[in-house]
Amino acid sequence: MSATRDGKMWRCQFYYKDWQGMSHKKNKRGFKTKAEAEQWERDFL
Repeated sequence: MSATRDGKMWRCQFYYKDWQGMSHKKNKRGFKTKAEAEQWERDFL
């Protein structure tokens, strides 16, 4: 999991593989807490 500080907010950024085996990068910004960013990543995966 990679939740990092982005100014006053948190961002989540990670790589994943789709059903065809191709690698993709996923990025989302604007979380209020680190826990929210990590929870979003867990829900996505």
